[in-house]
Amino acid sequence: MNILVVDDSKIIRIMLIRILNELGYDQIVEAVDTDSALLRMEIKKPDLILSDFNMPGKSGLEFLRIVRRNPETAKIPFVLITTVHDKKIIVQAVQSGLQYFILKPVEKNVLAEKLTALAETYNFQLPLHLGKGATGTAPANTPASAENTGSNKKLPLELLDAVLDHFFLVFDGEMSLSDFLSWAKEHIIGALPENDKIRNEQQLLDLMRSAAHQGIFSALKKYTAEPSL
Repeated sequence: MNILVVDDSKIIRIMLIRILNELGYDQIVEAVDTDSALLRMEIKKPDLILSDFNMPGKSGLEFLRIVRRNPETAKIPFVLITTVHDKKIIVQAVQSGLQYFILKPVEKNVLAEKLTALAETYNFQLPLHLGKGATGTAPANTPASAENTGSNKKLPLELLDAVLDHFFLVFDGEMSLSDFLSWAKEHIIGALPENDKIRNEQQLLDLMRSAAHQGIFSALKKYTAEPSL
């Protein structure tokens, strides 16, 4: 499996490649910006693109749109890695064909969660801790853990906007993570079905990340359904 990592920061590229190596991916190509990434894609088409948003020259969003306009690369899964948490920009990216976004700093369990979902959709290599390098869906007897629990729990749609608003408050520095988790314990855990138990704060945080992502797509669906003025 070929992965293209695009980021103008050498430190970020090293960190991402290290995490990918730990997850069992070793065919990785680096690029420092959109133009160099496009040149590398001409040499060999990647199976997956992980790209920064803020880069010199063309942004990650512009890179995504270029990839989607080219019939030969239009279906390559694209993950945007960013410090940007502007709802409009994220909605624009999803509208342009983004599969997932990950907020910096990238955590191994978050990246593994996204790669697992992509592997199920695109039938490529699972993260090592889930499938031992296998292809396709995770084995049925894969044990639940803080790294792979949370993304399959779904919240009622009416709660997604509230989760999203509080999620962005954390990244704006207006709410601490501990306050966010306290709010989630009070308002979210009670809304889960009886069989969806949260065992620890890591699982709760994983659930909140997943719910925030659901909220983005919910907002996009509402946005695209509204008639333009």
